[in-house]
Amino acid sequence: MGSIGKTTLSTVAPTGMRRRWTILLVAGIVLLLGGWFATKQVSMVKEVRGLVTAEGHPLAGAVVRIKATTFETRTDEAGRFLLSGFPPAKSVSITAWAEGHYIFGTIATPGNSDVSIALIPHPTEDNPDYRWLSAFSTAGQEANCQNCHSDPGNTDSLRPFDEWRRDAHGTSAANKRFFSMYNGTDLNGVLRSPPTSFVHIQDYGKVPLPPDLGNAYYGPGFKLDNPDGAGNCAACHLPAAAANDPYHSDPNSATGVGLEGITCDFCHKISSVKLDVPRL
Repeated sequence: MGSIGKTTLSTVAPTGMRRRWTILLVAGIVLLLGGWFATKQVSMVKEVRGLVTAEGHPLAGAVVRIKATTFETRTDEAGRFLLSGFPPAKSVSITAWAEGHYIFGTIATPGNSDVSIALIPHPTEDNPDYRWLSAFSTAGQEANCQNCHSDPGNTDSLRPFDEWRRDAHGTSAANKRFFSMYNGTDLNGVLRSPPTSFVHIQDYGKVPLPPDLGNAYYGPGFKLDNPDGAGNCAACHLPAAAANDPYHSDPNSATGVGLEGITCDFCHKISSVKLDVPRL
């Protein structure tokens, strides 16, 4: 009995120590609950306020949006905006845009009232050496369309990038029928028709002859008629590749952004078109 009593007494903490452990435990619980309530409170806030500027001045009428969503607003005359009503979140990606300016964005915490977004105006002078930006995020460029205008999981309402990838603009540089007609090949681009034969008629000049039915034939082709020329087909199908030389750009030789067809940057960076400009 004596040994059991001693062992029992030795495992019981003194009263003062128990009190200290109780205080520490309660304090820990209070801290955890405080952090949880703080996080819960932040996540329940569903508004962000801020200012959009351009060249150091407030920008009225700019569109401010929660990235890749329909939650948007416009800045007032003082360039201020209020975004509200979006689902609770610890942080949100915000983008801003105004006509004649590049899109720019930032990360904000719901409840912030001092978010600042500065937009950069598009250049107003022509730049023949401009390097077109890729629409794809895999290109490694900071500014590209896919980062802000894509939501592949949303099948009800396609975002601009996701829609562009499927339409004729996004596929114009990879269209099998286009290359079949341009090169005179089958749709796989493997088998090719014989080069076109011509005769010279005094009243009409150079006239193409019908295809020889004794040879395999896969359809007509620009390059069959003009093996030494590139034509102007690339000006429409691969405009970024042909921008500086629309009459001598071969679609088969395009690289980089030129292979993206009628890419986003080509349309959205053009401010005007001048026809019949005198050549120097």
